[in-house]
Amino acid sequence: MSAVLGPLAIAGCAPTPQPPSEGAPATYRYTCCQKTDVDQVLRPGDVLVVHWIVETLPPTQAYPQAPVTLSASLTGSYPDVTTLKSSVGVGVPSPRLTAAPVQTTNRAGGAPVSTIAIPTDAAPGLYDLSTSVESGGGRASGESVVRVEARTAS
Repeated sequence: MSAVLGPLAIAGCAPTPQPPSEGAPATYRYTCCQKTDVDQVLRPGDVLVVHWIVETLPPTQAYPQAPVTLSASLTGSYPDVTTLKSSVGVGVPSPRLTAAPVQTTNRAGGAPVSTIAIPTDAAPGLYDLSTSVESGGGRASGESVVRVEARTAS
């Protein structure tokens, strides 16, 4: 999954870039997420850590500083991928686990993360990881599948 939104992303909604000036500050674009974030098996009581990917844009244009909001949530559980995919975006009631939004800017860069605690009573199955990046009046989003398995008795 690769949701991308930077200073440009959605036509007509973003600030107009200007030619860069000497020593212009770096501009960053944020996408979700590292492959290892979703290619793992989680268990009830674990914490899903979403590591946002930060890309430095080439210094060919300078963008005004803009706020960026990074969001992540899990919905589920679903018994299989077909059921999960057919339920995305249709308003099917399902428990939703939401990370606190990460507030940053297109000039901050860094290594932002979102965290979602999996409840100790979470049902095993597949969960839809929904992520979004909002900036400059635009929004880009994406979906991934996360697996939660029951804890084994110790």
